[in-house]
Amino acid sequence: MARARRTTLLAVAATATLAVATAVVVLAPLPGTPVARPADDAAPEDVVHAYTAALAAHDCDTVRALRAPSAHPSPWCEALSSLTDVSVGAPLPQDARGAGLPATADVVQVPVTFTVDWRPFRDDGSLDEGPTTWGYVLVRETARDPWRVADEGVG
Repeated sequence: MARARRTTLLAVAATATLAVATAVVVLAPLPGTPVARPADDAAPEDVVHAYTAALAAHDCDTVRALRAPSAHPSPWCEALSSLTDVSVGAPLPQDARGAGLPATADVVQVPVTFTVDWRPFRDDGSLDEGPTTWGYVLVRETARDPWRVADEGVG
């Protein structure tokens, strides 16, 4: 009887250890690779190139630095497994007042296509895995300010 109890306890301990190890591997943050931040006078499409490169590299500091202060945080940096086949289009001017900014602010939409793969249990429901048409809205209050990502998801 003691041997059966010991075997059962070992099996339970092994299962628990495996479950914890799996959770750590699946849920732990991925190591990030630093991505160069664009110059403050970079064009909107260059900011989007850097932003998507930072997402792909899990460089969450650069992702945060390239977002407008008023933008909601992006959960993608830790959620993505990979972001590949990125193609950035030409910026399309938008109405600043529609973005809730002064009429003197600059606003553009930058269309993007890419292929996204989510980490297990990290899909936020914003888009399916695979090839996707997406877009980013970038803003700057004056021509001297750097472009920053204010919104995403527009296609």
